[in-house]
Amino acid sequence: MLAKHRLLFHKKSHDDSGKADAYFTGQDDDCVWGVVFELDPAEKPALDVAEGLGTDYLEKTVCVAGPSGNVEATMYYAKETHPGLRPYSWYLRFVVDGARQHELPSEYVSSLERVQSIADPDANSDAQHRAIRC
Repeated sequence: MLAKHRLLFHKKSHDDSGKADAYFTGQDDDCVWGVVFELDPAEKPALDVAEGLGTDYLEKTVCVAGPSGNVEATMYYAKETHPGLRPYSWYLRFVVDGARQHELPSEYVSSLERVQSIADPDANSDAQHRAIRC
């Protein structure tokens, strides 16, 4: 659990939809639940490129509360935010399915299910993404 952050979909994607961002609010009631992955340091440059580090995202070190205590982790966060964006419905499905798969708290999963999404206007893109099983 990442304290004092809220999951928002205000990072503008190349397709103009909203992508997820763990946004620092400083509010004690806000938190983002998720999963911390261990990464081979040799793979970090490729991940940085795939995530658009420096262009779309910046990175910071955060303290995450885990089942075995606090863990220091590096996270990407949106370089620019655009309030009012909505995720495509297929993208939101990835987020919700991932939260369920990793057994995040049910009330948190429910809050994700209530996020308003929009249809992807590109039917081919929509079909390709919907074909991906989580």
